[in-house]
Amino acid sequence: MDEQRTAVSSETVKNIYNKEFMPGIYRWGMFTDILGAALSWAPIFVLSFIFGITPSFSMILPAAFARAMTGLFINWFVEPFTFYPIIGLPGLFMTMLSGNTSNLRLPALASAQQGAGVEPGTEEGNLIAIIGIAVSVVISTAMITFAAVGGASVMTVLPEKAISVLNYLLPALFGAIFAQFAMKNWKLGGIALVLAVIGNLVSKLPAVTAIGGISIIFKFVGPIFGTMLIARMLDGKTQEG
Repeated sequence: MDEQRTAVSSETVKNIYNKEFMPGIYRWGMFTDILGAALSWAPIFVLSFIFGITPSFSMILPAAFARAMTGLFINWFVEPFTFYPIIGLPGLFMTMLSGNTSNLRLPALASAQQGAGVEPGTEEGNLIAIIGIAVSVVISTAMITFAAVGGASVMTVLPEKAISVLNYLLPALFGAIFAQFAMKNWKLGGIALVLAVIGNLVSKLPAVTAIGGISIIFKFVGPIFGTMLIARMLDGKTQEG
């Protein structure tokens, strides 16, 4: 009887999530993201039409090419695929607008999902991800405002060793996130780590570094999609077994 009630309850949650919750999320998510993308051009129009400062095409083209070669355009396609299985569509709408996905939003939602005992990619996991991301946006905005106002004066009084330690903050954060998810599947975590190490080593080869932004393919694209492909293959074998 309890299992039947759980199944019914789970089915009800899925119906409400897909038929009532997601349509509104998609509608408002598309609207706010498109609005944010449009407003990001506002400073350019202000400089161009109000102050008369407009770069020439010969200046814009090399800059755009340089950004493309550093892998920026690749990230536009890689990041949504990378983050979607963890944060879901609602979280993707929020993070694409707020930014700082890997270093702020992902740790916040991962901790929230672990604390709530829900699995990433599920309806419950996506709902908890929204709460975690929303809280991180509010807190990070407040902290950034505080840092912008008084951070410079604080940095001046910190000893040089303390400032140098801050350089290890982001790698430590990424390591903690990796360990948190790897604990759920050590085999897949080990595969991801091996692919990342191999990709990083290959990206440093002279033949690769000589071709500009192609190194990002070995650093990020290969390990990410390689891990996803292997995970899919392992899942298929498990279901067959």
